[in-house]
Amino acid sequence: MNDPSYMVEHAILTLTNEEVDKLNDRIIATYPGEDHILYSFDSVDDDPRNLYQQEFLNSISPSGMPPHVLRLKKGVPIMLLRNIDPKVGLCNGTRLLCRDFLPNVIDGKILIRQMKGDRVFIPQISLKPTEGEHLPFQMTRRQFRVRLSLSLTINKSQGQMIPSVGGMESKHEAAQVFMLMQHIAIKRQMYMGHSERLKQWVSMAVVLLIVAIILHFTNAIPLNKQLYSFSYVCFTTGAAGIFFSGFYLLIDVWGFRTPFLFLEWIGMNAMLVFVMAAQDIFAGFVNGWSIDCKHFDFGNGN
Repeated sequence: MNDPSYMVEHAILTLTNEEVDKLNDRIIATYPGEDHILYSFDSVDDDPRNLYQQEFLNSISPSGMPPHVLRLKKGVPIMLLRNIDPKVGLCNGTRLLCRDFLPNVIDGKILIRQMKGDRVFIPQISLKPTEGEHLPFQMTRRQFRVRLSLSLTINKSQGQMIPSVGGMESKHEAAQVFMLMQHIAIKRQMYMGHSERLKQWVSMAVVLLIVAIILHFTNAIPLNKQLYSFSYVCFTTGAAGIFFSGFYLLIDVWGFRTPFLFLEWIGMNAMLVFVMAAQDIFAGFVNGWSIDCKHFDFGNGN
């Protein structure tokens, strides 16, 4: 618990903010030290008759907003929920170490990115939910723009470099566990090195090619383009894997980018290229460059 790097490299991913709050409360209880309970002040704009009671407003936990009851201790990891000052590293998603508590500010230390190790101060600021929450009123919550980062939602973990993660299954959302594991796999792929990534791609492509060849030559499932047989799909997928791994090696690893800029243009204008190919516009350009001079009479202009 006293190792900040360990806390940055480990997290538990869950599906909802409610599960995040429950897990964070259970984990922070194991931390030594005195609890610091920070309460928010919630209000509704244009509500002179106080139709919305404080108890109701306090129970709301919109996405991207700090909780009403923020329970912290010295030495726990926290995460910023909104941008404060990007120039000094205080951006949405920045993970910090809670060092101390001062009047109306939290004394913290940045744990990630370029400003790692810098000491910063987090003020208490009024916040409003995003438009996507669709609340029937405009709510304002005055609270510190932080949340414990011992446990995170899948959405909030995007862009975080967390080598070791765990998952907690919701009782009523078992089907979404697959989404959690898929997110972890994608994040792992993003931070792979070139050699590890190429090794994985090429090995998978070779396995698919071997499967296709075995199925074809044993007459179990012959290659058949018209029927898109399983062996044909494996063969084309494996060949494409080898082909695009070669492009990745040339462009991203060896840096031969200039000769392949036309491919970047095609990718950025895929719809235009598709329409021109489907309407034989490319063929018209090519055929227009070729002129049969034997049947062309320059004198008559025919």
